[in-house]
Amino acid sequence: MEKFDFAVNIAQEALKHVEKGSDEDLMYNYNLGLFESLQGNFEKSIPYFEYVIQMNPKDYIAQSKLIQSYYHLKEYEKAEPLKKNIYKAYADSLLVGTEQEDMFCVEQFNIAGKKILAFERYEDGKSSKIYNKHCFYILKPDGTLDFRVQSEYSPFAENGEMLYYLCATYSVTSRYNSGIEYTNDYSYQKVSKDAKKID
Repeated sequence: MEKFDFAVNIAQEALKHVEKGSDEDLMYNYNLGLFESLQGNFEKSIPYFEYVIQMNPKDYIAQSKLIQSYYHLKEYEKAEPLKKNIYKAYADSLLVGTEQEDMFCVEQFNIAGKKILAFERYEDGKSSKIYNKHCFYILKPDGTLDFRVQSEYSPFAENGEMLYYLCATYSVTSRYNSGIEYTNDYSYQKVSKDAKKID
């Protein structure tokens, strides 16, 4: 906690000596938002990320971080405009060559000592092929991947419904179908709740 307080104090002091809207200003505000979210202070992180986005609407990493704060607070509706911005950036090919080229992080949490990173992929709606929509990466204590849980769209639904299955991938040759399925009522909240039960 002392290291956290020290880092926050350094960043806040540095803000007094940089020009508003400068790269340094945005960096310190982003870092302050990150410091607060890493400590679980998601409400405190929001104004910092909002400021960065206001000054630079094309900072899609900051938008992803703000989405994560809203998701932790279960304020999903507030995240929707931000998600639309990121989807539009993807459609406009603005994310090519970036870490958000294929998906973006919507939540990070810990269960039983394991860190889980939840990502949302851009592919959406009905398709003629199978694709993953949400992916949950479960990490080992050393930070390496333990296994992945994903919602898989199936093109084989009847009656024109959307259909997703909740599956897990443990290795190249080991895959598990939980038997849990979602139709037109698919949502991240439902998938996340069920994904947390798979180990």
